[in-house]
Amino acid sequence: MRINAITQVVPIADSSQVRITIDAERRMTLEGSLDDERIRNVLVDAVKSYSNAGIRRDSLDALRAVGNHPSVRDALLYAVQQDPNPGVRLEALKSVSKMEWTPHVQDAVVHALEPGNNPGLRVAALDVLVNHADASSLPVLEHLAANDSNSYVRMKSLSAVRKLE
Repeated sequence: MRINAITQVVPIADSSQVRITIDAERRMTLEGSLDDERIRNVLVDAVKSYSNAGIRRDSLDALRAVGNHPSVRDALLYAVQQDPNPGVRLEALKSVSKMEWTPHVQDAVVHALEPGNNPGLRVAALDVLVNHADASSLPVLEHLAANDSNSYVRMKSLSAVRKLE
C-alpha cells in the first residue's frame, strides 16, 4: 500500500491501541494495536520521513507505549538526532529519557547537546544526561563545563562533574 498522506494519529487512552487516518489510493483508517507490525511500521515511517511535524509528533506520542521495541527505539533515537523540528526532537528526547541507558541512547542524548541545536533542547538533553551520568559521561560533562557558550549548561555540567568526582 502506498501512503500519500497521514491526516491524523490518535492514541487511544489507557491502551496500546491507536487510530491512524491515511490517504492511500483512497482514504482509509487503520485501527489496531501497537503490537501489530503494520500499525507500528506506519508510525515508525511517519516519525522518520513524514513532512508534517505535527503528525511526526503525534506518531511519537503513540509509539511511546512500545518504546522498547527495536524498530520503535531506533525511530525515537533517529528523531532525537535528526528531526528538523526542535519540538519533535524534544518530545522524542522525553521518550528516550525513559529507555534503558545504553551507549546508543547516550550517544543520541549527547548529539542533542551540540551547540547548533535549539537551547531548550540542549538544556533538556543535559538534564537527561545528568540524570543518567556515570563515569562514561564525565568527559562530555567536563567539556561542556569548560567550553559551552550557554552559562546554564556550563553551570549544570560543572555541578554534575563535581558529583561524579
